[in-house]
Amino acid sequence: VEDFLYDYIDELIGAGLFEFNSMPYSGYTITALLNLEGVASERLSAKARELLDTIMYKFALGSLDMRRCVPFRRQPEKAGTTTFEEDDTSILARVWASIDEPDFEILPIASRLHQAFLASVMPYRVPDRTMALIKTKDFPYFVQLGRGPLASPEVFSVGPGYLLSAGGVSREATSDIVARPTTLILSDDETDYTNCFHIPGTGDYTTWNNTGVYRNFACGNAPVVVPEQASPTACYADWCVYEFESLLIAVYNDIATEQLGLLVLFPEYAGAASDLARDLAEANPDSEDLVETFVWPDGNTISYRPNAPKRTWAIKSYNGDEFDREYDTWPRINSPAEP
Repeated sequence: VEDFLYDYIDELIGAGLFEFNSMPYSGYTITALLNLEGVASERLSAKARELLDTIMYKFALGSLDMRRCVPFRRQPEKAGTTTFEEDDTSILARVWASIDEPDFEILPIASRLHQAFLASVMPYRVPDRTMALIKTKDFPYFVQLGRGPLASPEVFSVGPGYLLSAGGVSREATSDIVARPTTLILSDDETDYTNCFHIPGTGDYTTWNNTGVYRNFACGNAPVVVPEQASPTACYADWCVYEFESLLIAVYNDIATEQLGLLVLFPEYAGAASDLARDLAEANPDSEDLVETFVWPDGNTISYRPNAPKRTWAIKSYNGDEFDREYDTWPRINSPAEP
């Protein structure tokens, strides 16, 4: 039995969990691993710890303040869930963060209390460097998490105070994969994506390929949904700019067709919001070009295909340099440098 468990966990380290991000199965997988890490033989305990470390590192990469909005496999009836609070891994991370630093502020733990209890009493603790990334995003980064054939990748653009998360892709019905809206999470304690900037995708979620995220940029084949509490600081032509602390958030929606939404982030922008809105409109004067190409005010160019077919990343190129778009073959963790 031990040999079987060892080999099976080793396979999961390489291939990832089948029920990735599932509500609630991923939590039960983690708590089972907590038991093995805590009470099994030294050999099996170390292997369970390796998988736990891998799971928590991927969570750290794709979360902000222990909240995230990611594609998941299993329980398609959960497709309509809009709260971030049904994420078991988030609840467990809050437990470990509060143990690691008792004065560290976390959102209340109001659900999955049985799993939270087990995390508190079992000996496993998240590695220090991973915990530091879970608690604070001190630097910007872009990362892709590949999950192999017939699954959904995860794509994140992250920086201090913000997390831009691709919603992923649904595959055929038997895959049990649910795509989510592409969502901008801010350090504002919001726990429901309907109160965040997000791009849902056109039609039913089973048709979505919401993979259009690059560094501080997101596109989709539906308009950006702006939360009710957000008011634009400046608008120029079809661009509106919103402010959140030192972050400027630019939104473009193709009102005529309702088949394109762009969400562009400008951390630590030197000018005023009105200047940015004007510069964006002047750099992108033709709405027909915006269907597949966006020009940054500094002249850099990104091309994309909001209606990209499944198996294909919606982002095509940056400054003319083509990307590897076949996400079924992406590495498990990949942070490509700018071309």
